[in-house]
Amino acid sequence: TEILSASREKAARAAGVPVRVQRYASLFWSVLGEVNTPDGMVRTPEQTPATQKERYAKSFHALLGRGIYLAPSGYEVSFLSTAHTEAHFERYLKAFGESLRG
Repeated sequence: TEILSASREKAARAAGVPVRVQRYASLFWSVLGEVNTPDGMVRTPEQTPATQKERYAKSFHALLGRGIYLAPSGYEVSFLSTAHTEAHFERYLKAFGESLRG
């Protein structure tokens, strides 16, 4: 989860898109937008960027169109499991990078 999260944040930075991937063990949640908290973490609904709903919907549909299915709401977490392989990560990161470019 740590490697996937860091790779996703790196791809987003390269595309000039603000993304913060919060994680705990195998759980992760993407915050799409500028996070204005002292430590960069979102802990309450009020701290969620106003752009989250719109940006997540766009990202969700772009990924879905590339065969990647995530939770349909930007307020849900995703999970990794031992069934996920490096090939899954590579496919996901490729699709994510493409989705940022349109």
